[in-house]
Amino acid sequence: MTRIYILVEGDDDKRFFDGPAMKSALERKYREVHIVKYSPMPIESLARFIEGIRANEAMYVFVHDYDHGECMPSRKQEILQYYHQLNLDAERVLVVVHEIESWYYAGINERFCNRCGLAKLSSTEGLSKSGFNALIEGKFGSRIACLIDMVRNFSIQVATRKNESFAYFCGKVL
Repeated sequence: MTRIYILVEGDDDKRFFDGPAMKSALERKYREVHIVKYSPMPIESLARFIEGIRANEAMYVFVHDYDHGECMPSRKQEILQYYHQLNLDAERVLVVVHEIESWYYAGINERFCNRCGLAKLSSTEGLSKSGFNALIEGKFGSRIACLIDMVRNFSIQVATRKNESFAYFCGKVL
C-alpha cells in the first residue's frame, strides 16, 4: 500500500471523496489518502505539488468533470492540453461523466429515493449539474444538505451499476 492523492476540482468533489464510503474504500487500499482541491491553486504551485507527489513515489489521480466534448478520448486530450504545464500522466487523469453530481446520485438506493421523494434512475451517466438540481429541488433544506445526506448513504456497489465512469474509476483506483 502507498499514498494516494485524489486531486479534485471543487468543494462538491472534495465532499464526495471525503464521504464515509469513498474514504473508507480508499483507506482499505492505501496507507495514506489525501483529497486535495486543485482549482484555487496557481498552476505553478500545482505543478510543483504534483512533482513532489512523484518525487515521493506516491500515486495521484487527477479528477475532472467531462462537462462537454465530442467523446471521452478527445475530452481527456483537451484536459491534458489545458493543463500541459503539469505534465500529467494520461493514465492518472480520470473524467467524471458528466459531473460529480452524477456520481452522488448513482450511489443512492431505492429506499433513499423513496424516503426523500427522488426519482429512481437506472443510469446517471447523462446527469448534469442542472439535471441533478432539478431532481432534488424542494426535497432538502439546501443543496449542500442533500449532498451530505447522499454521501452518508452512498453505496459504491449501487453506484458502479448506475454510472460507467464511476465504475471505471473504481476499477482503476479501488
